[in-house]
Amino acid sequence: MSSRKVVDLRAKKPGIPRRTPVVPRGEDTYERPKSPLRKRRMRARILIALGSVVAVVVVAIVVSALSYLPRFTITQVAVTGTDAMSPDTIKEYAEARIGNAGHPFISQSDIFFYPKAEIEQAIRAGFPRVADVHISRASMLAQAVTVVVTERKPYAKWCDGGNCFVLDSTGFIFAEGASSMAATPVVFSGPLQAATSSPIGQYVAPGHFNELSTLIQRLAETSLAPTSIQSDASADYAVTLADGLIVRASYGQDADTLVRNLQLILSSEPLKSKESSVEYVDLRFGNRVFYQMKGGVRIDTSTSTRL
Repeated sequence: MSSRKVVDLRAKKPGIPRRTPVVPRGEDTYERPKSPLRKRRMRARILIALGSVVAVVVVAIVVSALSYLPRFTITQVAVTGTDAMSPDTIKEYAEARIGNAGHPFISQSDIFFYPKAEIEQAIRAGFPRVADVHISRASMLAQAVTVVVTERKPYAKWCDGGNCFVLDSTGFIFAEGASSMAATPVVFSGPLQAATSSPIGQYVAPGHFNELSTLIQRLAETSLAPTSIQSDASADYAVTLADGLIVRASYGQDADTLVRNLQLILSSEPLKSKESSVEYVDLRFGNRVFYQMKGGVRIDTSTSTRL
């Protein structure tokens, strides 16, 4: 029997490379060993971080200890600039906040770390009569603190019935009672922003007080001296002059225009030399002015005198 030639088809075909099986990423369990250099770098980073933490703690402890040294402790508080106020009251107030109640980590009496801004803010809030306050030391290592106070100046009064309070040129009410040293004799009245037991700490006509101050000044420059200003809950107010004449106006009106229109209407033919007989003049409507004689009827100047 002749031998047969058998070809094994399972054998590798010439010219066709064997494929390497692909192993999925998550299934590769081979870990590259860490090099000694990489390990040394990691240990160095850890040591540096620990050293930084220790250094910060040590520095903080040293600073805390130094802040309590007598050489760096405030030993004296002086108060200047007071007039109506007692300097001793403010001095005690400041010393209480420079103290070390509870032994804080950093001494509150230290010349470098004492709470200067907080004390200034506390004095402004605790004493309405104080307009401004500045705390300083004479030199870098000075252990004496100077509190310079600027008091509010009386400008006028705000009264509610028989109770009167003093206000400054910004309209801020800061004290009880009437002041004979007020810059103007004008008495303000009317509702305030908040209904509290005491009006001290509130503003009269907030946002509009400068308008009223300017009007008072312009009227005072003429013979039309104002004595009181009554505001209401709306945008209107009424100025009472020395002769009893009431002038009604609204916030936002120019003071010079108001005074000019008032002078024009009082010098017009119907009212000339009769100012004492006029009950009120209403200037709230621009060039159209209303007035009323005492015991009379309301008159519109658009039918008589145009401004």
